[in-house]
Amino acid sequence: LNVPLLKTMNAAVGMYVKGMSNQCDLAPLVGADGWTAALAEVGRQRLNAQEAMTLYLRVVKGVAVDTSIPALTTTMAVAQTSLRLCMEGSEYLQIPSPPTQAIMNALVSAQQFSIDFQSRVTKEMALADKSNVDVLASLEYGDASIKQMHLVAEMYVNASLKANAFLKTV
Repeated sequence: LNVPLLKTMNAAVGMYVKGMSNQCDLAPLVGADGWTAALAEVGRQRLNAQEAMTLYLRVVKGVAVDTSIPALTTTMAVAQTSLRLCMEGSEYLQIPSPPTQAIMNALVSAQQFSIDFQSRVTKEMALADKSNVDVLASLEYGDASIKQMHLVAEMYVNASLKANAFLKTV
């Protein structure tokens, strides 16, 4: 029996039955551990995305290419897995799915930028001559993804504070 899932489903059905909009706000159902786990995963995803951009620059500039390419491939995969955890949640890891539609929308946007970055990087890594690679164009996608994840972190903090009005900020 999955009690957290049943509570969430009950809240969603209740909103539907009451004729509320299809914009669910499940933030009040997220506990302190959930907020902490979600923010930690958002932070992990941003860190991995930044590391992927650094490794990409190393490869393009010809620095430690033999070790940087496998590290880049692995880091991009870890970043995608982390982003999926942010989007889907994980009961096992106590990461809630996004509690508001706005957070989910921002995550979808971050995912698209991340996919675009990884697609460009994968194509560029296959090139024998990397001197004509448009580094800035690729980095713009990576940077846009990271900026979206910064926004997601901010939205999580605001949703947490709204759901837990008794908390004080410093």
